[in-house]
Amino acid sequence: MDMYGYNGIFVMKRMFDSRIFLTTNMSETSNPHGCDNGALMDRFGVLIQGLLAVVAFSTLMLKRFREPAAIRRPWRIWFYDTSKQAIGALFIHFANVFLSTLTKEDPCSLYLMNFLLDATLGMLVIWFGVKVVSWVVEYKQLTLLTFGEYGKGCV
Repeated sequence: MDMYGYNGIFVMKRMFDSRIFLTTNMSETSNPHGCDNGALMDRFGVLIQGLLAVVAFSTLMLKRFREPAAIRRPWRIWFYDTSKQAIGALFIHFANVFLSTLTKEDPCSLYLMNFLLDATLGMLVIWFGVKVVSWVVEYKQLTLLTFGEYGKGCV
């Protein structure tokens, strides 16, 4: 029974037709929230995640080939840069999937909230951390820890 006292079945009468027919409340026949428990790890969920991973990697490849040849990074350095991004993205993805399965409500909405928080506040924290570490590396003159520098043998 909903808050208006209805039990999900309504008697409806058409305006120009004297027939009476029954209809059900849609919230009882359909799932009122985004997805059920386990939806992120069922076959369809894994397929979608795999397709999104292929799209993400393809975007990185496209970005690499769109860089001007004069400033394009060598494959090895490109691999180092993108592997750091991929490892971080995989870690946060699996952490979000794990955290989303802990709820009995809507794991898809919880995953989306975690993703948006990571993509906004998480990026600010990372940016601030990189700035602090860069300042410490420059202040202490620790040239081996400079971001984006992989040594002379990597070029």
